[in-house]
Amino acid sequence: MLDNLDRRLLDILSLNARISLKELAQEAGLSSPSTADRLRRLEDRGVITGFTVSINPAALGYALQAIVRVRPMPGMLHIVEKMIQETPEFVDATR
Repeated sequence: MLDNLDRRLLDILSLNARISLKELAQEAGLSSPSTADRLRRLEDRGVITGFTVSINPAALGYALQAIVRVRPMPGMLHIVEKMIQETPEFVDATR
């Protein structure tokens, strides 16, 4: 279970994943060591799976975005999933 401080840390990180540990601790009202420990535990428990950057595709010259629905043949989903994972242009994939 997450307590209110864990939720607060996640809220702050969701707004700015690049925030420094010191700033994160200050905003959450915790010490830096306590904040670092909570983040480590959240990662260990799989609550935080990574820290990311959101990139504007148009700024990189990608003028087109597409939503594609794929219906693989029975037993072939793992192949499609592997192809998606290996293709950097894919930004999201849901079942």
